Amino acid sequence: MSDTPKNQRRDHRLEDVLAYKQGFLEGAELAEFEAHLRDCADCQAELESVSRFLPDLQKALTMESRSTAELWAAAQAQFAAQQAQKQKKPRRNLLGLRLGLSAAAVSAATTIFFVARPLLQVAGPEIVNSPRPPKNPQVDAGVDAGTKEDAGTEP
Repeated sequence: MSDTPKNQRRDHRLEDVLAYKQGFLEGAELAEFEAHLRDCADCQAELESVSRFLPDLQKALTMESRSTAELWAAAQAQFAAQQAQKQKKPRRNLLGLRLGLSAAAVSAATTIFFVARPLLQVAGPEIVNSPRPPKNPQVDAGVDAGTKEDAGTEP
């Protein structure tokens, strides 16, 4: 048995396993690793493990090449979906706004009723029962009408 600990033996050639699986080893390196691989059970197990996950990893790291037409169609579909979402939201917000304003109006009317009623009762029945204030003839005559003394004389 070798003097290296088990965890170091397990991945002692991991980089070579990855390079071998991806086809990066050439010439003497390739021949030397293949000779090592025939005798090393750890590297054989690593090669099996790498063979299972490497294709999925390469697929995940590789971007899909899409044509301009495909990208344009995807962008239009996404835009249409966003517009559809925006059209749905204002209706909900408008309903909430209407309900909120209605509640505020009812609350304001109730408050005014309960505050103004006692004030009108204290002021007396002449304010409550009178449809309009009494007329003052001097006020109705206007500012330019002058007084009675000025009406018959000339300057």
